[in-house]
Amino acid sequence: MKKLTGKDVRELVALKGAGKTTQEISEHFGISEQTVRNYYRKAKESSSRVCPKCHRGPFPPEYPYCPFCTEDLRSRKERVLDTLRRAIKTLPPPPYDNNTSIINYALSKAISYLEEADNV
Repeated sequence: MKKLTGKDVRELVALKGAGKTTQEISEHFGISEQTVRNYYRKAKESSSRVCPKCHRGPFPPEYPYCPFCTEDLRSRKERVLDTLRRAIKTLPPPPYDNNTSIINYALSKAISYLEEADNV
């Protein structure tokens, strides 16, 4: 039995998703139809268990987002917010010239946007 590489398996899944039959895929790779079904089944099982972005481990399919990626985004968001807050504190006190007003406004808007982001 011919062993497929990871790239081959991704191609197999893409071909299957494009509507190719199991027979056409088996002829393309030179493997049996049962082997195509096995590779496709295993690929589908593993794709639902491991985050394709971070590859850090399994999580239940009922989770809308990978908990590892979500935690990374939360911590990154907090670091960005801290940096923006420190930047505002370093601005000179009022009265502002035009450039400082624009910077202050932009930093404030960025902070409010990040604080209101509800998907992270």
